[in-house]
Amino acid sequence: MRFYYFVILLFVFTGELFAQEKEVIMEKMGNNSSAWEKDTLPLSPDEKERYKEFTITLSRFDVETTVNRIKQNLKEMEIPVFALFDHGKNAREVDLDLRPTQVIVFGSPRVGTLLMQENQLISLELPLKIAVWENAEGKIWVGFLQMKNRVRNYGLEQSPIINKMQLLLEDIVKKSV
Repeated sequence: MRFYYFVILLFVFTGELFAQEKEVIMEKMGNNSSAWEKDTLPLSPDEKERYKEFTITLSRFDVETTVNRIKQNLKEMEIPVFALFDHGKNAREVDLDLRPTQVIVFGSPRVGTLLMQENQLISLELPLKIAVWENAEGKIWVGFLQMKNRVRNYGLEQSPIINKMQLLLEDIVKKSV
């Protein structure tokens, strides 16, 4: 369990560092994701490669409300939430400061098992996770790793399940922010 927590913590901290850099760029372009995807931004090849793994969206709600909206949307879809990591709370418990940062871990064993039957290494990507955090300017961000880009490592890019997972993540975030 400690290893799993460490992986989640690593994801959130890494994601926040990348998100803060991407946030500045996205604000300059009016948060237009299609412009991001069309490669119209003056980014180095390394930055383009790094950011393609994430979908990051601005929320109009605070962290707690955004998380609750995500959890409610999952409940309505009958998708179980396996864990909720409140990294801000955990930081306070060890006398450290961290802006509100939470990660929701969720998924369907029925769906995930089908992918793992094809390649058990995909278990490193499952269950699904969505991070919600407040940046230094008080803006609330929601992010997740794009499954459609991640599965190349596992030879599952043609799996129809992956497209459905990607659409599910996008839909949950869209309804929640």
